[in-house]
Amino acid sequence: MFWGDVIRDIGIALVIAGSVGLSLEYHLQTHTLMGIEQSIANIVNVIKEVIHREETLLGECESIGLIKVYKPHSKTGPNSEFDRDILKQLIKETSFLKIYGVSARHFFHHERKYYSNLRDAAKKGVLIKAMLVNPFSDSAKKRARLEEEIDGKYHYFQSKLFNEIMLSSFIINKGAITGMNKENIRFYSEEPAFFLFICSDFLIIEPYHSGKIDTDEMGIVGGHVPSFKFKKDSDAYVRLNAHFDNCFKNGSKKLSEVIKKYESISSLISNSTKYG
Repeated sequence: MFWGDVIRDIGIALVIAGSVGLSLEYHLQTHTLMGIEQSIANIVNVIKEVIHREETLLGECESIGLIKVYKPHSKTGPNSEFDRDILKQLIKETSFLKIYGVSARHFFHHERKYYSNLRDAAKKGVLIKAMLVNPFSDSAKKRARLEEEIDGKYHYFQSKLFNEIMLSSFIINKGAITGMNKENIRFYSEEPAFFLFICSDFLIIEPYHSGKIDTDEMGIVGGHVPSFKFKKDSDAYVRLNAHFDNCFKNGSKKLSEVIKKYESISSLISNSTKYG
Protein backbone atom coordinates (compact mmCIF):
# COMPACT_ATOMS: atom_id res chain seq x y z
CA MET A 1 0.00 0.00 0.00
CA PHE A 2 1.08 3.56 -0.61
CA TRP A 3 1.28 4.63 3.04
CA GLY A 4 3.58 1.73 3.74
CA ASP A 5 5.94 3.04 1.08
CA VAL A 6 5.69 6.56 2.50
CA ILE A 7 6.55 5.39 6.00
CA ARG A 8 9.38 3.29 4.65
CA ASP A 9 10.97 6.15 2.70
CA ILE A 10 10.57 8.63 5.55
CA GLY A 11 12.06 6.02 7.87
CA ILE A 12 15.06 5.68 5.57
CA ALA A 13 15.48 9.43 5.58
CA LEU A 14 15.33 9.51 9.39
CA VAL A 15 17.87 6.71 9.64
CA ILE A 16 20.15 8.76 7.42
CA ALA A 17 19.53 11.74 9.66
CA GLY A 18 20.34 9.72 12.76
CA SER A 19 23.53 8.34 11.25
CA VAL A 20 24.71 11.75 10.24
CA GLY A 21 23.81 13.03 13.72
CA LEU A 22 26.07 10.45 15.33
CA SER A 23 28.80 11.33 12.89
CA LEU A 24 28.42 15.02 13.76
CA GLU A 25 28.71 14.28 17.45
CA TYR A 26 31.83 12.19 16.89
CA HIS A 27 33.53 14.82 14.78
CA LEU A 28 32.21 17.82 16.69
CA GLN A 29 35.66 19.03 17.62
CA THR A 30 36.88 19.19 14.00
CA HIS A 31 33.86 20.79 12.35
CA THR A 32 33.02 24.42 12.31
CA LEU A 33 29.57 25.53 13.43
CA MET A 34 28.84 26.54 9.83
CA GLY A 35 29.70 23.06 8.59
CA ILE A 36 27.42 21.43 11.14
CA GLU A 37 24.54 23.72 10.24
CA GLN A 38 25.04 22.93 6.55
CA SER A 39 24.98 19.18 7.24
CA ILE A 40 21.73 19.53 9.18
CA ALA A 41 20.24 21.63 6.40
CA ASN A 42 21.16 18.96 3.84
CA ILE A 43 19.44 16.29 5.94
CA VAL A 44 16.31 18.38 6.26
CA ASN A 45 16.26 18.88 2.49
CA VAL A 46 16.51 15.12 1.93
CA ILE A 47 13.54 14.53 4.23
CA LYS A 48 11.53 17.28 2.52
CA GLU A 49 12.25 15.77 -0.91
CA VAL A 50 11.11 12.33 0.23
CA ILE A 51 7.89 13.71 1.71
CA HIS A 52 7.21 15.85 -1.37
CA ARG A 53 7.73 12.92 -3.72
CA GLU A 54 5.40 10.67 -1.76
CA GLU A 55 2.76 13.39 -1.36
CA THR A 56 2.85 14.02 -5.11
CA LEU A 57 2.45 10.32 -5.88
CA LEU A 58 -0.40 9.93 -3.39
CA GLY A 59 -2.10 13.02 -4.76
CA GLU A 60 -1.92 11.74 -8.33
CA CYS A 61 -3.27 8.34 -7.34
CA GLU A 62 -6.08 9.88 -5.32
CA SER A 63 -7.06 12.11 -8.25
CA ILE A 64 -7.73 9.06 -10.47
CA GLY A 65 -9.30 6.94 -7.74
CA LEU A 66 -6.46 4.43 -7.47
CA ILE A 67 -6.50 3.16 -3.91
CA LYS A 68 -4.17 0.16 -4.03
CA VAL A 69 -1.51 -1.52 -6.14
CA TYR A 70 -1.04 -5.27 -5.65
CA LYS A 71 2.24 -7.07 -6.16
CA PRO A 72 2.33 -9.54 -9.07
CA HIS A 73 1.01 -12.98 -8.11
CA SER A 74 4.41 -14.45 -8.96
CA LYS A 75 5.88 -12.45 -6.08
CA THR A 76 3.29 -13.34 -3.43
CA GLY A 77 2.38 -16.53 -1.66
CA PRO A 78 -0.93 -17.92 -0.40
CA ASN A 79 -3.22 -15.52 1.42
CA SER A 80 -2.02 -12.49 -0.53
CA GLU A 81 -3.58 -9.07 -0.04
CA PHE A 82 -5.22 -9.48 -3.46
CA ASP A 83 -6.92 -12.68 -2.29
CA ARG A 84 -7.87 -11.26 1.09
CA ASP A 85 -9.58 -8.24 -0.45
CA ILE A 86 -11.66 -10.41 -2.79
CA LEU A 87 -12.58 -12.90 -0.06
CA LYS A 88 -13.61 -10.12 2.32
CA GLN A 89 -15.79 -8.50 -0.32
CA LEU A 90 -17.48 -11.80 -1.21
CA ILE A 91 -18.56 -11.97 2.45
CA LYS A 92 -19.44 -8.29 2.74
CA GLU A 93 -21.21 -7.73 -0.59
CA THR A 94 -25.01 -7.43 -0.53
CA SER A 95 -25.71 -6.03 -4.01
CA PHE A 96 -23.81 -7.42 -7.01
CA LEU A 97 -20.59 -9.00 -8.27
CA LYS A 98 -19.22 -9.01 -11.82
CA ILE A 99 -16.37 -11.30 -12.84
CA TYR A 100 -14.55 -11.00 -16.16
CA GLY A 101 -11.78 -13.46 -16.91
CA VAL A 102 -10.71 -16.58 -18.81
CA SER A 103 -12.25 -19.52 -16.91
CA ALA A 104 -12.78 -17.85 -13.50
CA ARG A 105 -11.82 -21.24 -12.04
CA HIS A 106 -11.06 -19.80 -8.60
CA PHE A 107 -14.68 -18.67 -8.34
CA PHE A 108 -16.56 -21.56 -9.97
CA HIS A 109 -14.53 -24.73 -9.39
CA HIS A 110 -15.12 -26.77 -6.24
CA GLU A 111 -12.37 -26.46 -3.64
CA ARG A 112 -10.90 -23.36 -5.31
CA LYS A 113 -10.12 -20.38 -3.08
CA TYR A 114 -13.16 -18.17 -3.80
CA TYR A 115 -15.78 -20.83 -4.54
CA SER A 116 -17.26 -21.24 -1.04
CA ASN A 117 -17.58 -17.51 -0.45
CA LEU A 118 -19.06 -16.93 -3.91
CA ARG A 119 -21.63 -19.69 -3.33
CA ASP A 120 -22.61 -18.11 0.00
CA ALA A 121 -22.95 -14.71 -1.65
CA ALA A 122 -25.27 -16.18 -4.30
CA LYS A 123 -27.36 -17.90 -1.63
CA LYS A 124 -27.99 -14.61 0.17
CA GLY A 125 -29.23 -12.98 -3.02
CA VAL A 126 -26.19 -11.18 -4.40
CA LEU A 127 -26.55 -10.75 -8.18
CA ILE A 128 -23.61 -12.51 -9.82
CA LYS A 129 -22.64 -11.99 -13.45
CA ALA A 130 -19.64 -13.52 -15.18
CA MET A 131 -17.95 -13.31 -18.55
CA LEU A 132 -15.58 -16.08 -19.64
CA VAL A 133 -13.67 -16.71 -22.83
CA ASN A 134 -15.68 -18.55 -25.47
CA PRO A 135 -13.95 -21.96 -25.39
CA PHE A 136 -14.64 -22.47 -29.11
CA SER A 137 -13.15 -19.15 -30.20
CA ASP A 138 -9.85 -18.60 -32.00
CA SER A 139 -8.71 -16.40 -29.11
CA ALA A 140 -9.08 -19.31 -26.68
CA LYS A 141 -7.04 -21.58 -28.94
CA LYS A 142 -4.38 -18.88 -29.26
CA ARG A 143 -4.17 -18.53 -25.48
CA ALA A 144 -3.84 -22.28 -25.06
CA ARG A 145 -1.00 -22.40 -27.57
CA LEU A 146 0.83 -19.71 -25.65
CA GLU A 147 0.30 -21.06 -22.16
CA GLU A 148 0.52 -24.79 -22.75
CA GLU A 149 2.71 -25.11 -25.86
CA ILE A 150 0.32 -27.72 -27.21
CA ASP A 151 0.78 -26.98 -30.90
CA GLY A 152 1.47 -30.28 -32.68
CA LYS A 153 1.37 -32.31 -29.46
CA TYR A 154 -2.31 -32.84 -28.77
CA HIS A 155 -5.72 -31.43 -29.56
CA TYR A 156 -6.90 -28.10 -28.21
CA PHE A 157 -9.88 -29.90 -26.66
CA GLN A 158 -7.42 -31.69 -24.38
CA SER A 159 -5.90 -28.43 -23.17
CA LYS A 160 -6.16 -27.28 -19.59
CA LEU A 161 -7.66 -23.96 -20.69
CA PHE A 162 -10.51 -25.55 -22.67
CA ASN A 163 -11.38 -27.96 -19.89
CA GLU A 164 -11.26 -25.31 -17.16
CA ILE A 165 -13.69 -23.10 -19.09
CA MET A 166 -16.00 -26.04 -19.73
CA LEU A 167 -15.87 -27.13 -16.08
CA SER A 168 -16.97 -23.65 -14.98
CA SER A 169 -19.76 -23.88 -17.54
CA PHE A 170 -20.94 -27.32 -16.40
CA ILE A 171 -20.94 -26.35 -12.72
CA ILE A 172 -23.11 -23.30 -13.35
CA ASN A 173 -25.34 -25.12 -15.83
CA LYS A 174 -26.07 -27.86 -13.27
CA GLY A 175 -27.14 -25.26 -10.71
CA ALA A 176 -24.36 -26.07 -8.27
CA ILE A 177 -24.19 -22.40 -7.26
CA THR A 178 -27.65 -21.93 -5.80
CA GLY A 179 -29.09 -18.52 -6.56
CA MET A 180 -26.96 -17.82 -9.63
CA ASN A 181 -29.02 -17.38 -12.78
CA LYS A 182 -27.64 -19.32 -15.74
CA GLU A 183 -28.52 -16.38 -17.96
CA ASN A 184 -25.95 -14.29 -16.13
CA ILE A 185 -22.92 -16.06 -17.52
CA ARG A 186 -21.76 -15.08 -20.98
CA PHE A 187 -18.79 -15.85 -23.21
CA TYR A 188 -16.73 -13.38 -25.23
CA SER A 189 -14.64 -14.24 -28.29
CA GLU A 190 -12.07 -11.44 -28.14
CA GLU A 191 -8.55 -12.10 -26.88
CA PRO A 192 -8.46 -11.87 -23.06
CA ALA A 193 -7.17 -8.43 -22.05
CA PHE A 194 -7.63 -8.42 -18.28
CA PHE A 195 -9.30 -9.92 -15.24
CA LEU A 196 -11.99 -7.80 -13.60
CA PHE A 197 -13.61 -8.13 -10.19
CA ILE A 198 -16.33 -5.50 -9.86
CA CYS A 199 -18.42 -4.98 -6.75
CA SER A 200 -20.46 -2.17 -5.25
CA ASP A 201 -17.46 -0.62 -3.45
CA PHE A 202 -14.53 -0.98 -5.85
CA LEU A 203 -13.06 -2.91 -8.75
CA ILE A 204 -9.82 -4.82 -9.20
CA ILE A 205 -8.16 -5.14 -12.59
CA GLU A 206 -5.29 -7.45 -13.47
CA PRO A 207 -3.87 -6.88 -16.97
CA TYR A 208 -3.33 -9.95 -19.13
CA HIS A 209 -0.50 -10.11 -21.65
CA SER A 210 1.30 -12.41 -24.06
CA GLY A 211 4.75 -11.55 -22.76
CA LYS A 212 6.09 -15.02 -22.23
CA ILE A 213 9.87 -15.17 -21.88
CA ASP A 214 12.38 -18.03 -21.84
CA THR A 215 12.60 -18.17 -18.03
CA ASP A 216 8.84 -18.63 -17.52
CA GLU A 217 7.63 -21.98 -16.25
CA MET A 218 5.52 -24.18 -18.48
CA GLY A 219 1.94 -22.88 -18.57
CA ILE A 220 2.77 -19.67 -16.70
CA VAL A 221 2.17 -16.45 -18.59
CA GLY A 222 0.10 -14.28 -16.28
CA GLY A 223 0.85 -13.13 -12.77
CA HIS A 224 3.96 -11.11 -13.58
CA VAL A 225 2.51 -7.58 -13.61
CA PRO A 226 0.80 -5.59 -10.82
CA SER A 227 -2.95 -5.45 -10.31
CA PHE A 228 -4.86 -2.29 -9.41
CA LYS A 229 -7.81 -1.39 -7.18
CA PHE A 230 -10.03 1.61 -7.99
CA LYS A 231 -12.79 3.10 -5.85
CA LYS A 232 -16.36 3.08 -7.11
CA ASP A 233 -16.69 6.77 -7.96
CA SER A 234 -13.54 6.86 -10.11
CA ASP A 235 -13.58 7.23 -13.88
CA ALA A 236 -11.76 3.90 -14.19
CA TYR A 237 -14.56 2.17 -12.28
CA VAL A 238 -17.28 3.80 -14.38
CA ARG A 239 -15.57 2.97 -17.69
CA LEU A 240 -14.60 -0.61 -16.88
CA ASN A 241 -18.01 -1.34 -15.39
CA ALA A 242 -19.54 -0.04 -18.63
CA HIS A 243 -17.09 -2.22 -20.59
CA PHE A 244 -18.38 -5.28 -18.77
CA ASP A 245 -22.02 -4.33 -19.39
CA ASN A 246 -21.44 -3.60 -23.08
CA CYS A 247 -19.64 -6.90 -23.66
CA PHE A 248 -22.33 -8.75 -21.72
CA LYS A 249 -25.12 -7.33 -23.87
CA ASN A 250 -23.46 -7.21 -27.27
CA GLY A 251 -21.92 -10.10 -29.18
CA SER A 252 -21.46 -12.52 -26.31
CA LYS A 253 -22.58 -16.15 -26.31
CA LYS A 254 -25.04 -17.51 -23.78
CA LEU A 255 -24.30 -20.51 -21.58
CA SER A 256 -26.93 -22.58 -23.41
CA GLU A 257 -25.16 -21.91 -26.72
CA VAL A 258 -21.79 -23.06 -25.40
CA ILE A 259 -23.25 -26.22 -23.85
CA LYS A 260 -25.12 -26.99 -27.09
CA LYS A 261 -21.92 -26.54 -29.10
CA TYR A 262 -20.06 -28.87 -26.77
CA GLU A 263 -22.73 -31.54 -27.03
CA SER A 264 -22.84 -31.28 -30.82
CA ILE A 265 -19.14 -32.13 -31.15
CA SER A 266 -18.75 -34.31 -28.07
CA SER A 267 -17.61 -37.29 -30.13
CA LEU A 268 -14.89 -35.19 -31.75
CA ILE A 269 -13.80 -33.92 -28.36
CA SER A 270 -13.59 -37.38 -26.82
CA ASN A 271 -11.63 -38.77 -29.78
CA SER A 272 -9.32 -35.80 -30.31
CA THR A 273 -5.63 -36.67 -30.47
CA LYS A 274 -4.04 -33.87 -32.42
CA TYR A 275 -4.21 -30.13 -32.01
CA GLY A 276 -6.73 -28.38 -34.25
